[in-house]
Amino acid sequence: MIYAMLSLAVLLHVVDWLQTRWISVNGAASGIVEINPILGPAPSINQADKYFLWSALALDFAAMSHYFYGSIPIAYGVLIAWALVEAWAVTNNIRLKIGFHFPV
Repeated sequence: MIYAMLSLAVLLHVVDWLQTRWISVNGAASGIVEINPILGPAPSINQADKYFLWSALALDFAAMSHYFYGSIPIAYGVLIAWALVEAWAVTNNIRLKIGFHFPV
């Protein structure tokens, strides 16, 4: 079950990352700004890539370290919270008609 939760959270994280890359390329022309306060209103693709890489590693580490070395309920809590935040972000981006920008 923990691997299913991790997979869901990672999938939503990747979708959010691709949508943020779209904002980096098309945001100014379409009037859409990034609302993540860490990235700022107009992040570059490089900033988005670094942010999503480090945040994924940090969240995976937190969840898996609790799973292997600590409390399994905390691991599930971390993954559920992460998945909910990402689900909100992806849903909001879809509502704003934000597309995907795949790495080239």
